[in-house]
Amino acid sequence: MVKVIDIENNGRIKLSRKAVLVENKGNKTNPNS
Repeated sequence: MVKVIDIENNGRIKLSRKAVLVENKGNKTNPNS
């Protein structure tokens, strides 16, 4: 699975909202990964 990663100006890395939705569908046991 391809994950879309956004790197914010403060240097923190987060998954984009769309990628998080896909992550949640694919892995309900760990939605905050």
